[in-house]
Amino acid sequence: MTDKSNRKTILAVRWTARIIALLFSIIFFFWNTVFAVGSVMVDLHGAISGYIVLPIALGILVLAAEILSWRRERIGGILFIVLSAAYFLIHMINDFSGLRFISITYMIRGLFTDWATFGLPLLIAGILFLIAARLSKRTALKQTAESGEVTDH
Repeated sequence: MTDKSNRKTILAVRWTARIIALLFSIIFFFWNTVFAVGSVMVDLHGAISGYIVLPIALGILVLAAEILSWRRERIGGILFIVLSAAYFLIHMINDFSGLRFISITYMIRGLFTDWATFGLPLLIAGILFLIAARLSKRTALKQTAESGEVTDH
């Protein structure tokens, strides 16, 4: 009975992570692409800068993490967590690098709000993928031990 409930728990965690990651990956990729295309169209004479390229690159990496996480949950989960931190850093560098005088409260509130909108779903998906990978491994090891097929490495 516990084996069946373990499998249901693993499937629930895995599919929750996949759905969050898939929906967010699509939204994140298209949001950044539309933003970048709009920025280029408004400023046709300007050079393409990191302000435009970094969000698109991050969107592509989010889609790559999504694809990878379907086969390798642990690696995909780690990549989602790294991308969450990268989004925060890129946003901080792009938005606050040119400002000389700004209140620390405004900066923290703005960064947290933007990160909570875009970075937090990445972090949640990454953690859920890591939990699903851990539960899958633990269940597989338990089944192997119960069946008597434990080998020394």
